[in-house]
Amino acid sequence: PRVTDEQAVDAFSRLFLGKAEWSSYVHFSDHRFQRLLLHSNHRFSLLMLCWLPGQQTPPHDHSGSKSWVKVLSGSLFYNEVDAEGQ
Repeated sequence: PRVTDEQAVDAFSRLFLGKAEWSSYVHFSDHRFQRLLLHSNHRFSLLMLCWLPGQQTPPHDHSGSKSWVKVLSGSLFYNEVDAEGQ
């Protein structure tokens, strides 16, 4: 069965991971954000994304796939744009 947006948001809101559980996967670069594939199968991919202050991800789409975010440390500014970049 497919995971609904509500189920994913609920699961992520209840998820708590201590720093010891994820800190070994954190990698930063002065040049650009970092992305590490932690798991992938036919249903989903799990990524660790790391940004330094001031870094950003270029505008992009997910080719029709869903995307949910769990911030483990710091804060995230998310700006959703339409197909024209507005």
